[in-house]
Amino acid sequence: MVDKIVLVCIFSILNFSGCASTHTVEKSNDSPPVWVANPPKDTQSTMWGVGGGADMDSAKRSALKDVAAKLRVAISAKLESRVTVSSNSVDIFASTRIAEEVQRTEFKNYTFEKSESAGHEFYALVSLDRRAFILDAERKLAAAETEMAIQISKGKNGGVVEQFIAQQKALPWIEKAIASAQLLSAAAPDFDINRLSRHEAALAHAKSAASELTFNLKEKNDSSDVSKALRNFLNSLGVRTGKGGVPLVVDTSATQDKVFGSNTVTLRINLSVIDTNGRSLASKEYSIHGHSMTDHRMARQAAVKEFGEKLQEDGPLASLGFISY
Repeated sequence: MVDKIVLVCIFSILNFSGCASTHTVEKSNDSPPVWVANPPKDTQSTMWGVGGGADMDSAKRSALKDVAAKLRVAISAKLESRVTVSSNSVDIFASTRIAEEVQRTEFKNYTFEKSESAGHEFYALVSLDRRAFILDAERKLAAAETEMAIQISKGKNGGVVEQFIAQQKALPWIEKAIASAQLLSAAAPDFDINRLSRHEAALAHAKSAASELTFNLKEKNDSSDVSKALRNFLNSLGVRTGKGGVPLVVDTSATQDKVFGSNTVTLRINLSVIDTNGRSLASKEYSIHGHSMTDHRMARQAAVKEFGEKLQEDGPLASLGFISY
């Protein structure tokens, strides 16, 4: 669930640009320095992190991960204590991308306060400007909120297809907003947790927009296996398939060959979304290759499997031609 995202290594990519230090590394005996076990206490203005490693850069990263771990614990504690408006299906749909977005967050405005070597280990103490961190997260949250509102408004007065497109375009911004709101819930004591709830509600609404859309798959030529792969993909998004829905034409042609003993099949697949007047709303063409040492039937199965993976890779809008890269 979004509420239970494990933010493992949430700051694995760390920015060292704001913390240049010219002090000399102190050297002690083989025992870790006292401040490793007893670092300064966190305050409303500063968060502290301590870490060790085989070299000073490793120790510094470890110290920043110590700060990240505190945020992770705080996020978990806050989110575990409340009831999410999101369903399991919504959480599964978005959790990976939200985790990735949080992982890309970089620490800035931190200071390399102290370092010391003991035996073959190096230790570092860093301080993070909590207020600067909060301001940066707030700036990112406000930007995400603005963009998601713009995208959602585009489908406000449209039909189910237009609303689906608008919600899908808004989705990355909703996820960024949730990620920033989670960080603020951990770092800012006075953060309004209802703000996070509103974005979770927006996420749930984006998922429900998919469930309101139904495609009627119309097969041309020998497209039953291709159509099945497309149906599975759409259903995984929450989009229904059946009669009475928006026509989605699946037209497939295949060529076979044998190269150096390998059976090959090339599928040329055209997907076309049609409106009520028979006009094309969107279209996408695929050229997919499959190979098998057994026979062409197995090669076609491999090509269909590749088509399903390509749909997942392109995503719900690009896969049907609503947007292009």
